[in-house]
Amino acid sequence: MKYAITMLLVGCTLAAMFISCGSARAGPYELEIIVRAGDVIDGQTILTPFSSNPNNISINNDGEVVFLPRVVGPFGTGWGVMTQHRFIAGAGKLVDGLFAGFDNQDHSPKINNLGQVTYTAFLPGGDRGVFVDETLIARRGDVIDGQTLFSPSVATAINDDGTVVFVVRRADEVGERGPPGVYTQDRMVVESGQVIDGFTIGQPFGVEISNPGEIFSFTFLQDFGDGPSAAIVTPERIVLKPGDVIGGQRVDQIRRFAVSGNGDIVTEFYRFSDIDPDDRSLRGIFLATETEILVSRGDVVDGLTIHNPSHPRLNSAGQLAFFDFVQDEPNDDGYRALFADDQLIAAEGRLLDGKVIKQLSQFDINDRGDLAFHVEFEDSSRVIVRANHVQIPEPDALMLAAWGALFLLAKRGIHDSRRECPTRNEEVMR
Repeated sequence: MKYAITMLLVGCTLAAMFISCGSARAGPYELEIIVRAGDVIDGQTILTPFSSNPNNISINNDGEVVFLPRVVGPFGTGWGVMTQHRFIAGAGKLVDGLFAGFDNQDHSPKINNLGQVTYTAFLPGGDRGVFVDETLIARRGDVIDGQTLFSPSVATAINDDGTVVFVVRRADEVGERGPPGVYTQDRMVVESGQVIDGFTIGQPFGVEISNPGEIFSFTFLQDFGDGPSAAIVTPERIVLKPGDVIGGQRVDQIRRFAVSGNGDIVTEFYRFSDIDPDDRSLRGIFLATETEILVSRGDVVDGLTIHNPSHPRLNSAGQLAFFDFVQDEPNDDGYRALFADDQLIAAEGRLLDGKVIKQLSQFDINDRGDLAFHVEFEDSSRVIVRANHVQIPEPDALMLAAWGALFLLAKRGIHDSRRECPTRNEEVMR
């Protein structure tokens, strides 16, 4: 009887532990179309789900995706900024007392984990302004950190504290176009002409901000000599520049970079061939952190040979996502594929929702490992897809320790039951 009770307790406890297990490992992806033409969201009917221009999609940890669609609704028809749950600005909507204007170009919409969305938009008169949700936070004539702004550019980013970083020119002494710099809502971060680590900073043209608040910009280094001079910098240091070495590979040209929420950078860089630097087929192409090569040409990921990895993004869990131009045969036309966490997510020429994918364009990844990306099908229809990263529970340290204790308990129960239930030999001996 004690043995039966013991095993019942073991079974119930194990079942409860499986249900309440807090840790998980990454599993496969499930693809879900979250936006398509004809959908009605927040009173707006989607005409075109996305612009094909760069930097027009972002996903947060709740799976909310911000994008740039063309819509028709109660305010009019036009391009705007929205998520799959709400319409924010554009298409004739009055925002902060202004009609914010959009086209199908880059307006750099970004969403943080609080659901705040930053973006740029055209203001009456043709200048750009920087917004957070429906609030204008920077425009020509504003004064930040004692500097009068002249005109913001398209580059913006936002962290979970709501700090927005953007690129803007300040006005010079006579009110004309002055040098460009990187600003937040309340301070100037770095400006063209500033010297960092002995190098003079040129015009910044890309920005990122981590949740701890470290700000990165992509800029040219002045007087750097012949060859590419694009570098990744913070106000305190040169993070990466041509001539640096990562994992034994010389960095000859930095193509692009991104920053995870916790502040880790990932970059795409070239190493030129010593034989012919102008021959693109001989270039080494690498995706890397500051210290480690993550993916390079010739690697095999999910059974496919990597040919031209690009557009890397790294989340705070260390999961890498990137595009690659895959060639199944050396002389075929090849196709673009999207990878994440060492898995193939989608590829041109393959089926999705019963249609053939013609083109993959933009994507983003959150800290759960979920992705959002643009898909255009062969019939020219466009959709936004979210790839949901399935989480599979697995034992954590506490659970494993409990398993050990339960094993001993079960073993003791079996031993006690044997003592209570004598064997046939014991009965004979009696």
